[in-house]
Amino acid sequence: MRINIKPAAQDYLRNKIQDTDNVFLALDDGSSKYSMVGGTCTIGSSFQLVLRNDDDADYAIGMDNNANLALTTGDEESTYLGNGLALDYKNAA
Repeated sequence: MRINIKPAAQDYLRNKIQDTDNVFLALDDGSSKYSMVGGTCTIGSSFQLVLRNDDDADYAIGMDNNANLALTTGDEESTYLGNGLALDYKNAA
């Protein structure tokens, strides 16, 4: 699985992520253990990046990316992901 991290997102993340951080692409719709949102009717439509300095066996699917991040995702998340993934940053989102 591959994701293109656009230049604006790379610039933003450069100051947030340490070289030792593991980065998980996790659902943020109430269905993930990292989600702080209550259950919603839009499962699979919201994601978040979770930073940890240790591994998580539930997030072990590697995601190739052009920012050289140690980026992984989980089985549940991969259900909603396909080809042509991109991460951008504009207007603080």
